Amino acid sequence: MLRVNKLSKTIDHRAIIEDISFDWRPGEIVGLVGRNGVGKTTLFRTMTNQYIADQGSVAIDDQKFTDVPAVQRQLFFIDTQYN
Repeated sequence: MLRVNKLSKTIDHRAIIEDISFDWRPGEIVGLVGRNGVGKTTLFRTMTNQYIADQGSVAIDDQKFTDVPAVQRQLFFIDTQYN
């Protein structure tokens, strides 16, 4: 299971995502919808450690990304900006 717990990220002194928490269980299909500029891409970049979170954590099967770097290989994000 992927667990995002109280994830926050500020860029240029502006809070982009604040206190985001959710669990994503194996086999679930999840969609993220929102207008431009609300933080969808920042959320995914922060979840995959492309951006360092200001607060919070991301874990797979209760292993935090920051504690077990090998866990990061289990999650990826294809950013259309660079595709």
